Amino acid sequence: METETTRRSERIYVEIPVRVSGADTWGVTFVDETKTKSINRHGAKVILNRALGPQQEVKICYLATGAETGARVVGRFGEDERGFYYGVEFLDAKSSIWGVDFPLAESENAAARVLLACGHCQFREIVYLSEMEVQVFEANHGLTRTCKSCKTPSVWKESNLAEPSEPVQPEAPSTESEVVVERPRTLNERKHARVKVKMTLCIRHPQFGEEILVPENISRGGLCFISRKLYGMGTNIEAALPYSRDGSSIFSQARIVQVKEVPSSGGYRYGVQYIANRQHPQEDLTIPIISPDR
Repeated sequence: METETTRRSERIYVEIPVRVSGADTWGVTFVDETKTKSINRHGAKVILNRALGPQQEVKICYLATGAETGARVVGRFGEDERGFYYGVEFLDAKSSIWGVDFPLAESENAAARVLLACGHCQFREIVYLSEMEVQVFEANHGLTRTCKSCKTPSVWKESNLAEPSEPVQPEAPSTESEVVVERPRTLNERKHARVKVKMTLCIRHPQFGEEILVPENISRGGLCFISRKLYGMGTNIEAALPYSRDGSSIFSQARIVQVKEVPSSGGYRYGVQYIANRQHPQEDLTIPIISPDR
């Protein structure tokens, strides 16, 4: 049976300043200021321009708050011009320096995922949104919730871990936001109602890279989008909705479950289903055999 300490949390793909200190594989001590590629409840993926080996211990400091904790190197996951990507895991499973509440509840039935901050105390939490909450969030750029930290009802806004938090003020609902809800169908016709939104979606695949678009519609547990790229049936992808280049986007594992050619757009319509995140997330998706760009 899966326990709280073995279950994994969502990853937030965000580059935030951190300080990593320790000794490399040559025994040379170092103190490097760098950035993360992603964070989760249990650790992070960080960029370092030096050699580290599995099981080596380092210290991670979140520079925005000064919070620090010990971690061990899990392994190396690729590289770029800035250095190597290392997965690190906190030594104390109950320790987290990010100041974010990562829910352990499975999220495959959510319509969207977003990192929000309490307007009163700035407590941050990953929030799973239903179809109705997506509409409210899109129209008002926030949600009214009761904070589990300060116990105060407030308007929660999208948060950006890369920048210092500031208290936010409630806003009047936008009169320009357009939200269209399709007629709910019967249980035999469709499990969940589909909602049309104008939120930005990011689809990520190791072979095709990132694709930024607007979904045709979303529903609890999945979404639909049109792309000129030909993903194979059953292809595993990562999806972030809503997506912001300047914010903290939450990518969830998903799978292509429907593919239909759309001649009028020169592309393909895809049905996507979220995948339960019950095991330690893989940093690199397996690349299936798929066709190149159309």
